[in-house]
Amino acid sequence: MNKITCIVLLYTIILISCQEKSIESRLEARVGELESQLDTLKKSTNKTFDSIRNFQISSNKKNFEFNKKTEILKKLNLSYDDKTETTSYDQNLFIHYNNLNRSSISLHKKSGQSPTISLKMTYAGDDWIQFENAYFIYDSNVREIKFNLEHDKLGQNAGGQMWEWIDISLGDNDIDVLYKVANSSNSQMKLSGKKELTRNLFDREKEAILHILNAYQYFKENPNENL
Repeated sequence: MNKITCIVLLYTIILISCQEKSIESRLEARVGELESQLDTLKKSTNKTFDSIRNFQISSNKKNFEFNKKTEILKKLNLSYDDKTETTSYDQNLFIHYNNLNRSSISLHKKSGQSPTISLKMTYAGDDWIQFENAYFIYDSNVREIKFNLEHDKLGQNAGGQMWEWIDISLGDNDIDVLYKVANSSNSQMKLSGKKELTRNLFDREKEAILHILNAYQYFKENPNENL
């Protein structure tokens, strides 16, 4: 092999080597581009899945809240007072007339405000008991119901029957007691004065209290909503 042939062969080898390095470099650059595009696609896909999942969670939550509201609403009677702009919610298991021996609660709600609870306790009989104190008794516990005798106590008589009752607002600290009364197996109301009335609450009375408390709890968690 002569000198010229050796030079040509060496040059060819060098040229081929350079071309291979150039191709390898371009391939590495292309692979890098593809990996970058793949990472971008993965991030975009994850965002899409996150959006779908968040939408499903939001939809499920809205459906749950709607079903919860619907279930609560089925157990209540509603009335609206234009003057005070207040919606009142009463249980629908029985009508609490003043001429019954009963206890019940109602809920009152103004738009954007927290709910309030009122308690009604009534006596009916053939003689006045002139009660001055009211109590709930549950599981051997006694809770006095505070009221103003002059302003909160009312009475009426007709047809030989005497009626006495109170209808008062309760505070948040009374809510826990109402839950205990409603869930006790032996709840009683007691009205005492010149004479005394002590009676067991019917299961329907306790169930009615729970219906109102469920609405109360819902409004405490969602003060800007009305049912």
